[in-house]
Amino acid sequence: NAVIYAPSASSTVGGEFYFRKGVPSSYTDRLIIDNQGNIKIGAGATFLNSSGRPILNQSGSILQVSWKDLGSGSFTATSTSSTYRATGFTNTITPSTTSSKILHIVTIGVQFICDGNLTIARGGTVVSPSLMDSYRDVSTSAYVTDLPAFTFTWLDSPATTSAISYELYCRATGCSGLMFIGSSSDFDSSWTLMEVSA
Repeated sequence: NAVIYAPSASSTVGGEFYFRKGVPSSYTDRLIIDNQGNIKIGAGATFLNSSGRPILNQSGSILQVSWKDLGSGSFTATSTSSTYRATGFTNTITPSTTSSKILHIVTIGVQFICDGNLTIARGGTVVSPSLMDSYRDVSTSAYVTDLPAFTFTWLDSPATTSAISYELYCRATGCSGLMFIGSSSDFDSSWTLMEVSA
């Protein structure tokens, strides 16, 4: 049997049951069961397990997921540059709290001829370290780094509850300055954003 214990006052209003703490002139709703049977907890309260740890939104919980198929588009850099350039591959998410982390999982095809880097920008500003660097195979004359299905992860701390637009940025830094990014007939490029509770 389950017992709901109210140390001060409880009442039934409009088919709803309220568990309240305090005196009638100044009380706080701790638990509400509405007339549809839904259970609500008051502001600042949380469900705990038998060890006293939060069940919902505890550290490391996934609060939301934004998955995007990057489609069949592609980006080609045709000259060497020390500056990162936008590729057009984007994804967006709106964090629910300022303390949340955003986990990125990106799968995409990359080809360098022969040196380059791939990174992530937030709101047009590069915020991640270089997440992919080319490896020059000096045993061949072509100097081609071909990764038909490259996957990388990165954890961001945006400290905002506003909508965030992320975009892949790249730079070709050597040889012919060619860099190809996008999907192929062998796989689909995708970008997953996960909001992680801090």
